[in-house]
Amino acid sequence: MPFKTVNFDPNTETWGANFQRTVKRKNEESLWTGWLRDEGLTRMSNAGRLAGISGISQGIGLDLKPYLLGAASNSPGRDRAGTDGDADIGLDVFYNVTPSLKANFTVNTDFAETEVDERRTNLTRFPLFFPEKREFFLDGSNFFSFPGGDESPFFSRRIGLNAGTPQPILYGAKLIGQAGRQDIGFLHVSTKDPYRAEVSFREVQAAYDPALGFTPRRNFRNWSPEINWQPRFSGHRWFRGVQISAEAGINLDLDNHVTIATCSSRRAELEFHSGDSIEFQMFRQTENLDEDFEISDGVTLPIGSSCDWLRYQVVYDGAEHRALSGRVEFSFGDFWNGSRRELNLDLTLRPRPGVSLQLSSEFNDVNLPQGSFVTKLIASTRARSSTRGSR
Repeated sequence: MPFKTVNFDPNTETWGANFQRTVKRKNEESLWTGWLRDEGLTRMSNAGRLAGISGISQGIGLDLKPYLLGAASNSPGRDRAGTDGDADIGLDVFYNVTPSLKANFTVNTDFAETEVDERRTNLTRFPLFFPEKREFFLDGSNFFSFPGGDESPFFSRRIGLNAGTPQPILYGAKLIGQAGRQDIGFLHVSTKDPYRAEVSFREVQAAYDPALGFTPRRNFRNWSPEINWQPRFSGHRWFRGVQISAEAGINLDLDNHVTIATCSSRRAELEFHSGDSIEFQMFRQTENLDEDFEISDGVTLPIGSSCDWLRYQVVYDGAEHRALSGRVEFSFGDFWNGSRRELNLDLTLRPRPGVSLQLSSEFNDVNLPQGSFVTKLIASTRARSSTRGSR
């Protein structure tokens, strides 16, 4: 047994130890010490003493446990690059602060190897108890246990769930052990619910040919950073939570000259317990034209135009569980070297399960020095889904 896997005081020369010999064919168990009925192998107060152990070390007490996951798929002929991939990386760090105190830090925790729960039938009015099986929470779980029956003020399986939906764990920190005569258990975990940040990159070169696919443009690089904060309200009468985010999209040519730059800041998206939401958004966009752009019949923006504009948007999104729901988007502000007002309306009627009728409209009022124009669009759709049972 490597000494670095055990927490101990390197200055001690006496260890508590016990040994057991089991003979299955005789149903016999023999113990070195602690053989009485009220003692046993795991009761260390009845263990023997092992003396004369010296000159040993547990190293610096630091263990690193990284992981890397990767996947790739090839889908030629679709509206994307031939090969698409995904990757994930994380790290667990273990450090022995003292011989009896251990710290654990985890980033982007992976629970892919966690044992699944057994299937059980619940015919009672109350939820069933399933034990914790995730390694990060099992290690040192005795420091977070409370006496009593089924009721407990702390249940680690609640961590990483939001209204029953799993939430990935971004990072966690834990400190467990003893300090003097006191047991210590400290735990902090941050899930993906409140915070999220990501950066994506894409490049399409001149020779890219999607065959049967679709691509709107070539010869560009795109960077898209995003940060998102989604706190949840506890016990609020009307609101379930709020979402605040900032994101950007930067398009460059292959010489790294900016062609399109968009910066969007979602000031607030309030989510109601009813499922409705209200969103307030502000975004800034910059575009540099490398060719003439006819935005409407007879209205052309010339090559070399460089415009920077700021727009505002208000959105109401109704809950889809209602028989009648809708969505309203209104935006206004600058547009190229002029102004633009836009109104989008969506109305959905669900007269009965499996049947829906949708009416959509879009209105744009654009005023530019090169000319003004108005666009109107109205569309309706009808959808029906059915399921066929079998006997």
